[in-house]
This record gives sequence, C-alpha cells and structure tokens, in this order.
Amino acid sequence: MLGSSRVGKYIILFLTSIVIIFSCRTSKEKIMQKNENHQTLNGQVIKKEFINKAGKSLGYYEYYLRCSIQDYFIKFCESDVTKTEIDTLNLSEFDAVSVEAEIKDGNWDICPNDPQNIQSRIGRYVVIYKLYS
Repeated sequence: MLGSSRVGKYIILFLTSIVIIFSCRTSKEKIMQKNENHQTLNGQVIKKEFINKAGKSLGYYEYYLRCSIQDYFIKFCESDVTKTEIDTLNLSEFDAVSVEAEIKDGNWDICPNDPQNIQSRIGRYVVIYKLYS
C-alpha cells in the first residue's frame, strides 16, 4: 500500500507541474503577441514648429523621431511616453535615443478616445512605448 500512495503523490505532482508549465506558456505567448509589432528604433527626437495649411505658425511644436532619412510624427495619445518625459532628457545633449516603438499608418491628429470628428493629417507615425537612454 505504501507504493501506491507514493505513485499517487508523483502523479499529482506531475499533473500540477504540467498545469503550471502550460499556464506560464500561455501568458508568455500573450505578452509576445502584444509586442510582436514593437521594435527598437534608434534616432533623434526633434521638434518642428507646426505650420497650418495657410502657412502660418500656430506657436507650438510637434515632436518627430528621426530615423535615418525618415521623420516619424510621434503620436503621444497612443504612446506610453509623454512630451514631458522626452523634454526631461535634455535632447540637445544626446546624439540619439533608443526607443521601443511601433510604426503605424493612419490619422495623426485623431486619438482613440476623441469624440470629435476632425480633419486629420494621414500617414506613417510612431507610437513610443519605452525610452532607453
């Protein structure tokens, strides 16, 4: 009888281990799926003065990530990084920054929770999830 008791304990331990392994694998797969479009980009964050269609400055700046030959508009309402966080880096001291980001194509000026239906610029933009310094 002692042998069958031990076998039962081993079976329970084995089954518990299988459940734990599969539950970890599932959560890891979800994280990987969420991040599959994320990539590490290197470049400079630059500010450009906003000029409207009539050619007039409206007195504020927009931020772009300059990667090689392309400048990507930074869409902060979808990003996990704020303008304040970028400003605190004192970018004039840095030649380049590395970011975890995703390049998307769509409306620049419309945010997911905006109730307004406004005209927007359209094109490729970047969403920044993490800054590396």
